[in-house]
Amino acid sequence: MLKRSLQYFVDLRGIYKLEKLRLRRKRMGTGSNIVKLNPLDNAAWFKAVQDAVKCLKSGGIIAVPTDTLYGLCTLIENSDRLYKLKKRPNGKPLGIFINDGEDVFSYAERSVPNGLVKSLFPGPVTLIFNRSEKLPSNFNCGTQSVGFRIPQARFVRDICRFLPYRLIAQTSANVSGTDLNPICIEDFQELWDEIDMIIDGGTILENNMSRLGSTVVDLSLPGHAEQETINTLHEYGLKSVDEIQREKIEAKDKIKPMIENEEERNNEIEEMSTDRPERLVGNN
Repeated sequence: MLKRSLQYFVDLRGIYKLEKLRLRRKRMGTGSNIVKLNPLDNAAWFKAVQDAVKCLKSGGIIAVPTDTLYGLCTLIENSDRLYKLKKRPNGKPLGIFINDGEDVFSYAERSVPNGLVKSLFPGPVTLIFNRSEKLPSNFNCGTQSVGFRIPQARFVRDICRFLPYRLIAQTSANVSGTDLNPICIEDFQELWDEIDMIIDGGTILENNMSRLGSTVVDLSLPGHAEQETINTLHEYGLKSVDEIQREKIEAKDKIKPMIENEEERNNEIEEMSTDRPERLVGNN
């Protein structure tokens, strides 16, 4: 009797697994949670934006194309779902999508002029600032800094416009620690079943720069920027770490000959001072 019961239980588990797999394959095959974007169809685009906003408000996770990679996002009060989905270490912070550059200093300490932020946004950069007390304390716990993004991606920006007073947590659409950065929805197919809505904007880029992600510009402390932002940073008197180190080395190299010359002069004076009494004695 016990053996038959155990066998029945095993059979039920097997049926459950098969049914779950069948539904997953059906879901992937029909694309029931995938919305294909068409930039030329304004009505369909607007509906997709509305559906995405509704999904976020209901606590869902959506996958979206940005100007660098595909990302996952949810409202910050539900950011624990992103950690679970990505198997991401709790100590690894998430970024934030915002609607406008001026929103940065609503949640971060002001350390640079507004003009700098507006010059860099929107674009493929993540700006790092020290968080202010207005940012919810349960978001990125134990981390003093926070990264902000306004990608040059129409769909993400439209979502943010419809959620002007809600913060959207964001990260890349992949399992934490994997080498593949996603530039199309097929790159994160193993996560489809855990994502409530997938916005398919096609392949983002098709070159060697595609999978590099956004350039991180740390404006909370002296940091560095890649070439695409470094010219703008120079306009505001900011320098990269490499530039600062190079200037220190150059300054040191300039000072070194001066020190050596000074030491030589001191040695000559000391020798002259030592020789002079002997000559005076000889003259007497």
